[in-house]
Amino acid sequence: MTNPHMQRDVDSMFPGIVIRTNHSGDYPIIFERSALTKRLWRGFWKVCGENVYWSKLSWGWAERLDVKKIIKTLQEKNLRPTFIWGVSSNYLEGAVAAERISKELDIPWVFELHDPPRRAGLGSDLMIVKRRFQDLLNNASHIVVNAESYREYLIKNYSIYPQKITTIYLTYERRMQEFEKDIPKNTKFTTVYAGFLSGKGDRSLKSVILALSDAFKKIR
Repeated sequence: MTNPHMQRDVDSMFPGIVIRTNHSGDYPIIFERSALTKRLWRGFWKVCGENVYWSKLSWGWAERLDVKKIIKTLQEKNLRPTFIWGVSSNYLEGAVAAERISKELDIPWVFELHDPPRRAGLGSDLMIVKRRFQDLLNNASHIVVNAESYREYLIKNYSIYPQKITTIYLTYERRMQEFEKDIPKNTKFTTVYAGFLSGKGDRSLKSVILALSDAFKKIR
């Protein structure tokens, strides 16, 4: 989160304990306050080659994480986690951080995936990212995804035991009758896409239009 005022508000409202790091990626600490210097540093990674660039971008933050400092903070508060829950979206940093902390504490960890990692299912694959992803999937005590199709994909393509991976949808339970009062009286249909359209693969305007077309056919 780049807005420090909003960050403090979110932290104060959270019912648990929030521990934040002083770094947002694998950058020299003097670069942290400037988006420009961080962008320039990422340019240096690119010069070093794709393997360096994507490993730094995807899990560089987690590799720099001061795990012992986090554990010391927990000990000072008389806390010991039962397990670690690591969440990853486009990058693997959440899972790498969870794995490192769990190893230090000798406790299980859960790998939750919201999206396929970039360069390991999202965009063209890169072997260094795929291998790290495979290692994380193998080492996690359990895996959670939010789509059954992705669960089946991981089972098939990464040789994951079906019992090790669970689908938990990002939704909530609500009876169909409860929606009836929310249905507008006019015939105008409004939809919002909240996401990023890269123009490549499935993340394109074409795929959104095709999905909307399919949805309209089903509700007619």
